[in-house]
Amino acid sequence: AHVEMFHAIDAPEGYVGHVTTFQAAVHGFGSVRDLQKTRREIEGVHGKIPKGSNALGPLPKRSSLWFYDPRLRSYAVPFMGSDASVVRSTRRAMSNILKLPGAEKWMPQFGIYFTLRSRWSLFKLTLCGGCFQFLATKSWGRSLLLRFPGFFTCGAFSEAGPSKQQMANAKWLGTLYASGLVGGREKSVALQSELPDPGYIGTSLLFVLVAQTMLEERGKLTSQGGVFTPAAIFKTSSLLDRMAAKGCGVTVV
Repeated sequence: AHVEMFHAIDAPEGYVGHVTTFQAAVHGFGSVRDLQKTRREIEGVHGKIPKGSNALGPLPKRSSLWFYDPRLRSYAVPFMGSDASVVRSTRRAMSNILKLPGAEKWMPQFGIYFTLRSRWSLFKLTLCGGCFQFLATKSWGRSLLLRFPGFFTCGAFSEAGPSKQQMANAKWLGTLYASGLVGGREKSVALQSELPDPGYIGTSLLFVLVAQTMLEERGKLTSQGGVFTPAAIFKTSSLLDRMAAKGCGVTVV
């Protein structure tokens, strides 16, 4: 099976992220070697990450820099966040740790991209992203990034962050294109989801829903203890239904 996810931020003019988000990214990229060591240790205990379903072969080959997607009428760039790693870790949790029946059915080939509508936005992201990747791996570079976040992000982050009005009118948009074999035939589906301002409102909402689900449905979770990815631990819970009830569910388009 294949799943490609494209996401974007729909925000009013002047919207900026708070600098703490940028700082977390800087320190995250600066700790890559520590992360690699941790992953090797986990692999030694729980085994390698399964490759996932290969029924349809590998994902469509995409440019490592950017490409235009006519379905969304947007430019797409590979997303540098941890989402793809979380999906891969879910494969290991379901298969090697929880040993869930039919786990291989929940292991699609996965790709994730961030989308932008204009070439100018694409240019700024490419420029800032290149500088970020170069500087974040060096101690002096991280110092520069942390000292001048606005300069190195073309004003995308600031100490003040977005105003309440800007947060109220911002949202995260996600579109997923999935394909797989059903009864021996290839089937495809497009899904969409949205979340209120992801930096503040949406993230807080998700944390509350996750905590509520754990408190009220502890017996339905796939494990009663340990460290797991969301999909692995909440697979048999009502978390998605709770999200839908709050307006951030997943719909077929």
